[in-house]
Amino acid sequence: MSKGIVMILLIFSGQLLWATTEKEVASTIKEVIVFQQGAQVTRKGSVQVPSGRNILKFSGISPNIDPNSVQFSATGEFTILSVKHQINYFQPLAPDAEQERLMTEQKRLQEAITLEQTLMQVLAEEESMILANKSIGGAQSGVSIEDLKATAAFYRERLREIKLERLEMTKKVAKLQEDLNKVNGQMNEITGKNKKESTSEILVAVDAKSATNSNFQITYRVYAAGWTSDYDIRVKDVDSPVGLHYKGKVYQSSGEDWKDVQLTLSTGNPQQAGVKPNLQPWWLYPPSYPGVALRGSRERSESYALDAVDDEVAPKEAASAAYAPVQQVENTTSVEFRIQTPYDIPTDGQAYTVGIEQYELPATYEYYVAPKLNTNAFLTAKVTDWEQYHLMSGAANLFFENTYMGQTALNMQNTQDTITLSLGVDKSIVVTRTKQEQYSDKQLIGNKVTKTIGWEIEVRNKKKANIQIVIEDQIPLATNDEMEIELVKAKDAKVDTSTGKLRWEFDLKGGKTEKLEFRYDVKHLKKVNLILE
Repeated sequence: MSKGIVMILLIFSGQLLWATTEKEVASTIKEVIVFQQGAQVTRKGSVQVPSGRNILKFSGISPNIDPNSVQFSATGEFTILSVKHQINYFQPLAPDAEQERLMTEQKRLQEAITLEQTLMQVLAEEESMILANKSIGGAQSGVSIEDLKATAAFYRERLREIKLERLEMTKKVAKLQEDLNKVNGQMNEITGKNKKESTSEILVAVDAKSATNSNFQITYRVYAAGWTSDYDIRVKDVDSPVGLHYKGKVYQSSGEDWKDVQLTLSTGNPQQAGVKPNLQPWWLYPPSYPGVALRGSRERSESYALDAVDDEVAPKEAASAAYAPVQQVENTTSVEFRIQTPYDIPTDGQAYTVGIEQYELPATYEYYVAPKLNTNAFLTAKVTDWEQYHLMSGAANLFFENTYMGQTALNMQNTQDTITLSLGVDKSIVVTRTKQEQYSDKQLIGNKVTKTIGWEIEVRNKKKANIQIVIEDQIPLATNDEMEIELVKAKDAKVDTSTGKLRWEFDLKGGKTEKLEFRYDVKHLKKVNLILE
């Protein structure tokens, strides 16, 4: 037999074939590929394979490996007969009740996080479907007023519900992840103190015509490991690109320390089902909302990627030292980030930050204010062509003009060309919304009353730099024929008649103030009380 690499993936549950003697072989962890859930560990070493049939025994391996994932390869003139995995219990121990409780809680939290992330994706798909189906009626038949009103009400209410549900889910996932980290910490503290922890052994039966030297490699997958994305978003000023520091938080409690290993972070998830889905017949029924025709197409547009800003706790800023070099490799179904500097990741369940990459993202900036809801001015950055960076959803710390602005969540589960990053509130932009009392008179005409409502919005730029700003407000929409609404004044505003939204977009010079006004009439039956503000 010529020299070469020989590999076998078979794991026999019975006795190894015809082997009589065992040879203990030392191995060292050299490489680890960490997936979103789980990790692939590679051990390497060298051994002198005796002549004849023997068993090479590799001990001291993590007890929670996937036996089906074990692979053994080696160089040399010998034959690999079989590979077997077994657990070595130093002493039969009664199950640890506390560990069982923590493992159950760990599984429950992981399933809960997966469920919430799945529901968030469903809501995102629903939102895309709704936005892709704005047209109602046919090209020739048109649509009735009643259908138009019902459709507009549906769009407004359902999109509002989707935004609120996704915001709550983001908060819930963050809380679940926090609880999971605590459980991981408790579980690994117990594991570290337990000196009678079981270990895995891998037994390899070999047959050599004569003694030979061999270099070998063993790979296997462990469950209790993973990594999550983490970001620092830094914006020097609105004339600079978005500085994105991409990091990974790596954790593991496999039972074996990873010391001075070549670390690779992969976006893949081998625990995900590998069976392709099978489409079932799609029976189309009339929608429950009149005038709404739902189709399965998508519309590519911008979407907000950051929500739930939290200003309570400001983390310490990291030192300005550069990250370790990273080689990025794009595979067919995943992306790998190969960290060039060796790392130590102990088996304690704690999260260790690993620098992945630093990007300068070209962006356009604008301020956004919806003073009816919140008079704070939110700075947003619009980034295009973001797919090339292979970003994943994760937590993000926001820094603007060297000031910590809070923490948020970066949601990359969308198919849009542009993402809008909300960079927090800028107190240098002052906005007020005041009701104009002189326009609140009531006019009685027959059995109907007409009320005129007016608002004034004042925007002041206390910064020296000029800014781009978007102001949005709204007027109410009629829900029946007994109600009439007329927009009397809204100079320079873009009006969306289907939603009642008013939108002003303008440049505001440093140190200047701009005043906006809008006014509307509402005519309705006197006996009906409406909230018009």
